[in-house]
Amino acid sequence: MKYECADCKKVFLHPAKRADKDIMKDTGDERSVEYHVCPFCKSLNLLDHVEVEPAITSVKSVDLAEVDGLLKEGYVVHELYAKNAVLVKKEA
Repeated sequence: MKYECADCKKVFLHPAKRADKDIMKDTGDERSVEYHVCPFCKSLNLLDHVEVEPAITSVKSVDLAEVDGLLKEGYVVHELYAKNAVLVKKEA
């Protein structure tokens, strides 16, 4: 899972931790509260980062002899069989 900071817009895998000490007024006891923050700007505004996969613009099922030419045109092999292949082309 990746995270994104809503303030500095950077993407990261692990948030940093910030601990604040809280003193309870009535008892005088001290406790520590931990927060997850951005490792770059220390902001508390973290979002789950979702990577959007490009949309498929073309799908072709072709003989294996035709695959090399279509790879040069930007197609990617999706499935490969004994006599043919399924190629897809995605948005740039």
